[in-house]
Amino acid sequence: MRRKLKFIWFASAYIFAQSLLGSGDNASAAEILDLGECQFSIEGVIEPGDADELETVHAHQCSFNTLYLNSPGGVLSEALQIADYITRTETVIRDGDECLSACALIFMAGRGCSGAPYFCTTYRRMGKQSRLGFHAPFMSQDESDPGVLLPRNVSFAAALDMFSDIQATFSRFSAEVRSTGAKNDVFPQGLFAKMFSTPPNEFYYVTNNDQFFSLDIEIFDETNDYEIILSKHHIYYLCYNLIYSEERGWNYSVYGFEDYQNAASFDSKSIISWDIRKKTEVSFYEGSGPEYLMLFDGLNMGPSIYGHCHVQPQRGGYFSVDFVKNSSEAPLTEVDWKKIDSDTHKPDYGRLMHYSMAYPLQIPVGLFQKNNLFDPLMIDLVNSYFASIDMEPVEDNVRRSALHWVKERQETVEKQLVNICGATIINYEAAQTKGDYIVISVNAEIHSCLNKNRENFSIELYITEENGSFKISNIK
Repeated sequence: MRRKLKFIWFASAYIFAQSLLGSGDNASAAEILDLGECQFSIEGVIEPGDADELETVHAHQCSFNTLYLNSPGGVLSEALQIADYITRTETVIRDGDECLSACALIFMAGRGCSGAPYFCTTYRRMGKQSRLGFHAPFMSQDESDPGVLLPRNVSFAAALDMFSDIQATFSRFSAEVRSTGAKNDVFPQGLFAKMFSTPPNEFYYVTNNDQFFSLDIEIFDETNDYEIILSKHHIYYLCYNLIYSEERGWNYSVYGFEDYQNAASFDSKSIISWDIRKKTEVSFYEGSGPEYLMLFDGLNMGPSIYGHCHVQPQRGGYFSVDFVKNSSEAPLTEVDWKKIDSDTHKPDYGRLMHYSMAYPLQIPVGLFQKNNLFDPLMIDLVNSYFASIDMEPVEDNVRRSALHWVKERQETVEKQLVNICGATIINYEAAQTKGDYIVISVNAEIHSCLNKNRENFSIELYITEENGSFKISNIK
């Protein structure tokens, strides 16, 4: 079933940009599609009447639905009506599709209840190469001509009304899922702050592993058909990130992740032992790879943490990660699978975690491919390298970055910045194998010593392994 929708107006930086370019096609109608088997899609601009149209298309009322989204946004009030309507629905953004602005609110409303005991939770999935973006709303100023899209700063009262409408809608959704024992809000408060602090002509994108994890967004993956074998370092980071999220929580403030970055480097001294065991029986929902056990003694979380972490493969590139704190009566001090199998103790912390969480935080999930599960210590090495660029003294006592040995960039960098006194990784762009090297590409901001100038550069770091450790062999 296919139904055309009318174009009214749109509140998105994307469509505004199209109008500036003079495109005559950006007013093309969106489509609501019934894909069969309780699957539906919304593609294009979200406009007045779409909620009613979706309800008409969806008249047979399945017990559970899947809604695919591919939209640059639209009318805020209509998006909230759709979000209200889609109970018992999983929202999905497929690889290569995007869901921005008002569409992002519909995506975050994916939720449902089922089971015995009855339990409600969020249901949201994204592809590793899809785009989800949030920003503060803006509106057309020309009510007589909806095709003229001019952004403006809304009045304080209008902004409060928008915020109140979104907050009230998602507070009801959160109350629904929390009433059955769920811990997290459907729309986390930190995301509200990020959305309303992002200007209308920009987007706050969800791309990194910590964002997917903390926002309860499942990652679409093509990894159902092969085993993912994890190293000691991968296990460490899966367990560390689970424990850190429970003990400390992510810091999305203006200070970024400084607290996490200062503590999260691999600490071999905190590991008593670890072991791998091949599973003899695999259920439908489990992955076919081995399971892992790691024992911790004094893991640094501010206070020291003691206990064991059990990691089991699931389908779709996910792992069940459970952490049990040591009890004073019967602490686990060595690997004992029999005790693990017979233990009925409920884990203190437990989550399903995608393999992208087997790395330090703030790494784009699109960096990871099933045939390129590189060692997380390479990320540690790159992070440490840029953190240490507060410069090497040279003969004339001028402090310069270790980047001075990137000969191809030296003249360009120093011409713009005089002398280099710092560097910050803005984001990771790629990781790939080139011959004997793993090449990690980053976008870095280089800081000048003598003024406040900053310039962005794309930098490739060539990493090799020697005697079980990694080193940066070249930078371009």
